Formats: sequence, C-alpha cells, structure tokens
Amino acid sequence: MRRLGLFVVSTLYVLSQMALGGASSSAFAQGNSPDANGAIPDAYSALLPLINTPARNPSTAGAAATSVSTAAAATDSNGSLGQGDPQDVDDPTASTGVWRSYSAIDPSTYANNLVVSTNIGYSSDNGQTFSLALELNPGSDTSTSGSTWDNETPSLFSDLADWTANSSWKVIWDHHVTANGNVNLNAAWLGMRSTNVPNGTWSSEVKLLAGAPYDPNNSFSPGPTLYPLPSALGDCLYLTEPGTLTATNGFYMSLVCYSIGSNRSVVPRVALLQFTYPVGATKATLSVKGTLLNSSSDVSRFVSLYGKQYPELQTTSGFTEPSLVTTFGKTYLLASPITQNAQFGKHDAGCAVFQVTNLSNAAILRTPNGAPQMIKYVQGPANTPRGACTYTPHDTGSGINFAEISPGSSPPIQIVESLVQLP
Repeated sequence: MRRLGLFVVSTLYVLSQMALGGASSSAFAQGNSPDANGAIPDAYSALLPLINTPARNPSTAGAAATSVSTAAAATDSNGSLGQGDPQDVDDPTASTGVWRSYSAIDPSTYANNLVVSTNIGYSSDNGQTFSLALELNPGSDTSTSGSTWDNETPSLFSDLADWTANSSWKVIWDHHVTANGNVNLNAAWLGMRSTNVPNGTWSSEVKLLAGAPYDPNNSFSPGPTLYPLPSALGDCLYLTEPGTLTATNGFYMSLVCYSIGSNRSVVPRVALLQFTYPVGATKATLSVKGTLLNSSSDVSRFVSLYGKQYPELQTTSGFTEPSLVTTFGKTYLLASPITQNAQFGKHDAGCAVFQVTNLSNAAILRTPNGAPQMIKYVQGPANTPRGACTYTPHDTGSGINFAEISPGSSPPIQIVESLVQLP
C-alpha cells in the first residue's frame, strides 16, 4: 500500500433511546454504546482510543482481493493527526490533474473531541502526490464548554448545469456541532458552497439538507435548510457521507441515512438523490431515486455470497462511506462494508465496488437471487479499520484511494493508495 497521510471514519452505531437533543455520527472506527441520553460518539472523537493505542501487526486472515503496493509516497503536512475522507475529481483542464476534497484532523482543547476541517488539495501527477490548495471549512472549538464545530466527509464536484455565476464547482459536506464527543443532531446538516475554480473564492455556506431532528432555531447556527427533508427520507435522523456525481442537467448524490431499526439500533442505508436544474432555473429540483444498499436483505445476501471467501465479511452489518464515479462509460458505487471484531468494534472493511446499472431508480448489478454483486474488492489490511474509498479516471498514479487507522503511526490517520484501477 502507498500511504498519503489522509483519512476519516464511518461506522454503525447502536442506540437504545433517541431524544431530539441526542447525538449521532458516522465513525469508521467503532460503534459505541449510547449514553443515558441516547447520545452516540462523533466519528472522529470515537477515534481517540485508537489514536492512543500502541502499534499492532494487523491480521492477514483473508487475503486481499486485489494486491496493493507498499511504496512510500509524499504527504501533506496539514492535519496533525492525519487526513481522511478523500473524494477525488478530475481537473478538466489537465490530463494529469486531480482535485481532492478531504478532512483534516487536529486535537481539540476539549478532551472528548477532535477538530475536523474541510480542505482542498491538488495533484498534478495523476494522484501520486497532493499539495494543499486551501483550508475551505476550518473546524474550531466554540465558547460553549465541550462543543466543537466539525466539517467532515466533503464531496467536491463540477456542476456545469448550474446557471448561477461562480457556481460551476461545489462542495457538499457534513457540518455539525460535536458536544463532548457526541454529534448534536439539532445542529447537524449537509452544507454546500460554490465557486468557479476549486482553489478560488468560495461562496458562503448554504444549508442544503438535514435529518429530521435538525432545529432551525438551534442556538449555534439557526436557519432553515434549502430543501425540506423528502418524505422518502423522513425517518432519517442523520444524513452524512455525501458522494456526488456530475450529470448533464445537474448532479446525483449518494449519502448515508441513519434511522432507528426495529430493535432500537441505528440502521444505515445508502440512498441516491438527484438534483436537476429546470431550463433557466438557478435552484435545482430534488428527487429521491431510491436505495442503493440497505441493511436488511442486502446484508444477508452479501454475507452469504462473500463471507466464505473473505471471513471478515461474515460480520457485515451494513454499508457506509459511498462515493460515485463514471469511467469508461460505466458508473460505479464504492462503499465500505461495516464489520466487527473484538479489538476495534464495528468498523469499515475496505472498498467494495458495485456497478450502478440504472441511476434513475438506484439499481446496482445483482446476482440472480438479488445479492449486491461486487465487481471488485480492495480489501487492504484485514481486520483493521479502513475505508472511505474514492476514485476518478485521472487517478492513474494512485488507483482507488482509501483511509485507514494505523495505531502507533505518525500520523495515525492515513490515506492509502491501492494502485488498483477501475474498472
């Protein structure tokens, strides 16, 4: 594997009770039990025990589906604890150029939090190395004791269908307050900013969409979202991990919706949304196309199909960290299976690649019995937290990129270049 020193998390959580003032998050590291108020640890804050864990030799059980390089690579210096959540997109002006949005992680003055910022990077060598272009959405501790602004899981994309000036590029990300290690659902939404070039001047933030508990009168940053929560997502307590895909008349966005399951656990599903610009309009029309991956039949069929070949996948309980890419005329969904072990709890387990057969109804390639069919699996080091995968056609120097936790390493949160290409 080739490490770039970037990454972030996504995990499944367990919830015994949920108040509107409670919390939720995605954590690639582990699923933690809620506190008495039904609060769930923030993704990055959940990493604190792992960051302070001595280095270990990861298990090699279950050989990787695709081999990866161990060559060293240049790293960025921003994010003292590392970088994560890479989302790559081609620079249309240069065949070797790749723009990247990502999360940069730093310590917080509050013991239970981490400070997460949205950054933009650029590669001029097909993804082999990246340099910092700008810190777009700085995270920061607030004056409210134990509360931190975090800006996670950003997705950068080109949006040429938008007629608005200086809006041909956008970034959408998870913006929320972390309170003593927990995400405040009353102050959590998907934010959006626009520009005409990723390293240029950006617009102010627009609150794009939020889960059901969002309070437009919250004390941290009051205000309505641009779109009301669609009825098809009405059960979503938390919307996170957006993955965007440019379309001729707008864009698609995959995301993870966390809702309450029948056993009071938090259940993730990967939904697909479409934003379409009517002729002459500056505001897109939002529609929900369907569910790409669910946590019920998709999980059981996936485990039956791949659990024997990859023993780690026998504990799969859902999918997270979705991203979308079109290459060689086909569209693919990259997602991380959520697995579990004694050391790390619930965590991401590599990069599962599925072919999207129909964006209009969120259909992916499946076996005759309906199982999600992987066309490629970049496993990485088995039984360790790794995921949040991305790829763009210009990534010929890096292949599929993903993030991992490397306890005892410096920095402990790192991005890995697999050198595996799509398709």
